[in-house]
Amino acid sequence: MWASRRCTSKDDYHYIKLKVEEFILERNEEYLKLKNKVERLNQLVILKTTKRTQIPNDVLAFVLKRDREQCVECGALSDLQFDHLLPVSRGGNNEPDNLRILCKSCNLSRGNLTKI
Repeated sequence: MWASRRCTSKDDYHYIKLKVEEFILERNEEYLKLKNKVERLNQLVILKTTKRTQIPNDVLAFVLKRDREQCVECGALSDLQFDHLLPVSRGGNNEPDNLRILCKSCNLSRGNLTKI
């Protein structure tokens, strides 16, 4: 490797120093990339192992009454679904202030989006 060369001048010394720094930076970048991948995999494992809890019946009844048994977006009265404002997959909960009634069409068009 380049280190087998003998340092005979300041230029050689600076060359070797730059090569060592370059080597260290490359390894650091590789480490950071791997660390980032591991963190993302850990988040996926946490999401997949987190069991989704059922919405309590009293909360369902409260939200249904509060939203007048209709879609809060378009007013539809059929194909109603409970929607999480902040999806469970993003840390949302089953509290009434995080739930609303949407029709199937409005809920499906929303996907996993969060309005702020």
